[in-house]
Formats: sequence, C-alpha cells, structure tokens
Amino acid sequence: MTHDDSPPRVLRFATPEELTEALRAGDVLVVREAFPNIYATTEQVAAAGEIERGSVGDWVRAGLLPIPEGSGGRGNKSRFPLFAVTLAKFIREQRKQGFGLLDLRPIMVATFCPRILEVLPDPRRSRATLAGGSNKSARKPDT
Repeated sequence: MTHDDSPPRVLRFATPEELTEALRAGDVLVVREAFPNIYATTEQVAAAGEIERGSVGDWVRAGLLPIPEGSGGRGNKSRFPLFAVTLAKFIREQRKQGFGLLDLRPIMVATFCPRILEVLPDPRRSRATLAGGSNKSARKPDT
C-alpha cells in the first residue's frame, strides 16, 4: 500500500482476450472504466484502426486518440490506454464512411457524449503544417 492507503498502480499490456473484448465493446467510456490500468501498444492500436504504425501519431495530433504514456524510445514501448483500440476501430469505421479526420471529433462527441473530450488531447497542427506545407495534403496516410 502507498502512503495514502490506495493500492499500487499495476501497469500491464492487454492480453489477447482483453483486446478482443475492448474491440467488441464499442463504448469507449465503458472500456475505460472496465480496464483502468491495462494498456495497448502502438502496433495494437494501428491494427485496430487498420492503419500503418506512423499514422497513429497523426490521429493523436488530430485529437482523436489519447496521448500515450511512455516515450516509445529504446525498448520502452508507448502505452495507450486500452480504450484507444476501441476508438481506433470507431475512427476506421467512420473513415470508411467517407468522413475526414477533421469531421470526427464532433461525431465522437455525439456518439460517446462530451465526456469523451476528457480523455482526448486538443487537436494540434499536422506535421505538414508545422513543416510549412498546406494542411490539405493530397496524401491520405491512414487509408
């Protein structure tokens, strides 16, 4: 026990069964409450969204996925809360219906309630914008 009598926070990555359950659930906030200290890797989030690993960062910058814990550097895997796989699957389904990344935050609020914004970062400018390019890139990195 810690000095405030709360149990220690045990971090671990999801089992295949927990990943399957999170993907089946559909409700991000339910998954968040059911699996509070269980994490997914960047690869697992990318697989759930059917995107390349590098596009996960684009979705984080767009404010559609939570910022992962950990640096992801040298043997330290980035840890996404398990509900990120549920979000990635939802985002992919919306993208297949033709919605752009900029359209998705309002759709997520309508689907999951405004509380979803409590777990998502504010959108940031894209890499292309930061590099001096246009925000309207012809490239669709996550399809």
